[in-house]
Amino acid sequence: MYGIYPYAYPTDKQISAMDEVKLSHMDVTIYEMTYQFLKLII
Repeated sequence: MYGIYPYAYPTDKQISAMDEVKLSHMDVTIYEMTYQFLKLII
């Protein structure tokens, strides 16, 4: 699934930018994201 890796492993720069604008971010694995997506479409 192209595009999951950046959501699962954001860079330090991305995390600091999200913190700066007070945007919440969750630590999630590629497995968890893929599993939830597959449950949704099946």
